[in-house]
Amino acid sequence: GIGINGSFSINGTHYAADLKAIEGNGTVSAKGQYNAVKKSYQASLKINNLQIHHFIPNDSLYAFTGNVDVKGIGFAVMSKKTHINAKANISSFQYGHWNLDRMKVNVLLTDGKAHAEINSDNELLKGLISFDALIDVKNIKATISADLSKADFYRLRLFSKPFTTSLCANVDIASDLNNYYKIEGVVSDVTIMDVKKTYRPKDLVMDIMTNRDTTRAKLYCGNFRMNMNARGGYKWLLGRSKLFMKEITKEFKEKTI
Repeated sequence: GIGINGSFSINGTHYAADLKAIEGNGTVSAKGQYNAVKKSYQASLKINNLQIHHFIPNDSLYAFTGNVDVKGIGFAVMSKKTHINAKANISSFQYGHWNLDRMKVNVLLTDGKAHAEINSDNELLKGLISFDALIDVKNIKATISADLSKADFYRLRLFSKPFTTSLCANVDIASDLNNYYKIEGVVSDVTIMDVKKTYRPKDLVMDIMTNRDTTRAKLYCGNFRMNMNARGGYKWLLGRSKLFMKEITKEFKEKTI
């Protein structure tokens, strides 16, 4: 069963709560307030060994220990009036076969600008991933950066055999959320390790753009060069993705890349 104690108060349009819940060996301490007129809120959660699976048995969410702090005004993510500052410090968390321990997540949304970063130090992922974006109802411009000392695709269940990599990346993305998409960036300092050996491919430079009737793609990696111009949008590109990946795999095996 679940035991809850604490206090809850209402003062006009202002709501406040200070609660502690106990479920088995798990505890949740929650403290927060909400102003219904200003739509402002602040909440702090301290969670220890909470078995989420007891509440959502059909999902693969298991024990969670960590802290979550949220402060903001408004809830509409696409609105420039919304301000959200959220931080999560995950000490331990199991999702299916993934142990997502020792992770810190920060999210800041203000004036139509978004910043998020994940700092991970576990067996699946070691390093920093950051995301910056200008958010608009019709257009999005974003930059994704990564500095990873280790990404274990085998433990992530993405590969059937041991396969790990380390890399740095900086990729710019632009889209009208309809037909126009543009990806431009560099993936560098790549090291790939499989069962047999270690590979160190050259930097990958990409410049890909697609709109309603045109697709352009430029990819450079070592001796590999691809410069493609074609009629048709991203659906055309996706329809030929298998052919493209086959060629990439061939180049990699022949050590062209």
